[in-house]
Amino acid sequence: MIIFGIIIFSGFVYVFILYWIYLYWNTPMDKYSQNTASKIDVSIVIAARNEEQNIEACLLSIIVNEYKKDNFEIIVVDDHSTDNTKECIISLNAPNVRVLSLPELLQGKKAALSYGIAAANHPIIITTDADCKVSRHWIHAHAKAYQNDIVQMCTSVVLPEESPSILNAFQFLDMVATMATTKAGILSQQYYLANGANLSFRKEAFMKTSGYVGNEKIASGDDIFLINKIVKAYPGSIRFISDQAAIAITKPEKSWDSLWYQRIRWASKSSKTNNLTLMALQGYIFLYSCLLVIGCITSILLISASLVFSILTGILLKYTADYFFLQRLSIHYGRQFKLSYFIPSFFIYFFHIIASGIVALFPGNYKWKGRSVT
Repeated sequence: MIIFGIIIFSGFVYVFILYWIYLYWNTPMDKYSQNTASKIDVSIVIAARNEEQNIEACLLSIIVNEYKKDNFEIIVVDDHSTDNTKECIISLNAPNVRVLSLPELLQGKKAALSYGIAAANHPIIITTDADCKVSRHWIHAHAKAYQNDIVQMCTSVVLPEESPSILNAFQFLDMVATMATTKAGILSQQYYLANGANLSFRKEAFMKTSGYVGNEKIASGDDIFLINKIVKAYPGSIRFISDQAAIAITKPEKSWDSLWYQRIRWASKSSKTNNLTLMALQGYIFLYSCLLVIGCITSILLISASLVFSILTGILLKYTADYFFLQRLSIHYGRQFKLSYFIPSFFIYFFHIIASGIVALFPGNYKWKGRSVT
């Protein structure tokens, strides 16, 4: 009964967390004038390394945006590519696209972004990744938020490109949950997450907070470290853009191996954040998943009917909460068919969250863009 009580109590805490996130996800954001946004000058900065397969589609999706051409520029910083990335950009011959080469003494995404931001001519910076594509109203969706002088930074939704597979479905379900968690943190002002593939900020705020200075040696985290710097300098200045026109579509990982290395990269920055609420939230989900997995293994080894019942009840509680949470998010993005992969994704997630938690506690080296980084 004690074990059953612990598992049920832990399960209801988990349900409450999802409900709290979902309530904030459903909260409407600020409304701004549609007419004056196009007068805001914007610089889009993209760091690119070995992206010859993706950069053209990325740039074309931005170039065709329904935003006055005189009011935005695109700066691509080539991070020592060993393929034809730079040549692909030049061949587009687009008048408002500049390609810069990162100096030899510098390398990495943060260095490339800093170099591009320093060269930007406009006060609002939007960043995305070289393997992303955006809608025709993406620039406008970001720009209109800056009609409010209080706003210093915005982040928005990043989703994987569609393909019919369990791997793709798992990435989609994981990312929509992350997006909802991101919005909940920003609206509640309890913690701050962001995705650099869909991020905007005032250049002045970037310069005032010294940008990426202090975490240059950490390959990932250009987004999370920056948003926490800016909110500290400008409390109440962060917004999440819920408008579907602001969504960025990224290339999904094509294999479980590549997904694993991506998640190692993401988890490596978790141990470097110092927000207690975020650490408690992530820690609780990690420990709750461990409790169910360890309890399941123990019940099998001990052949204990009561323990099996307790664990199955806990798993059923999590399964139900996850399903309804992800169902609402999937419907919102018009991809409810992804739920046909929910059952395998649900069990894969146990391995994912436990492995990610261990990596966060004991980060090491990994490969990224052909480089060995920490």
